[in-house]
This record gives sequence, C-alpha cells and structure tokens, in this order.
Amino acid sequence: MAERTSLRAPRPRGRDRLGLRRAIADRLLPGLVAAMALLAALAMAGA
Repeated sequence: MAERTSLRAPRPRGRDRLGLRRAIADRLLPGLVAAMALLAALAMAGA
C-alpha cells in the first residue's frame, strides 16, 4: 500500500512564534470598539 503524505506540515496549535495573533488583536481591538460605539450611537439617535 502507498503511504499517504501530507503536503502541509502539521501546525502546532496554540503556538504563535512571531506573536502575530497578539499584535493583530492589540491593533484591531480599539478600532472594533470604536466602530461598535459609533453604530450604537447611530442606533440610539435613530439614524
């Protein structure tokens, strides 16, 4: 029988060598909070 080989190397879960997940979260979170606050203000104003 032929062995199955994966083209992709298995990626370890929970490891982020470069810290990209944390860096992206640190940059995006304030923007997401501001956008949600703007949408909430528009909804409350009835726009």
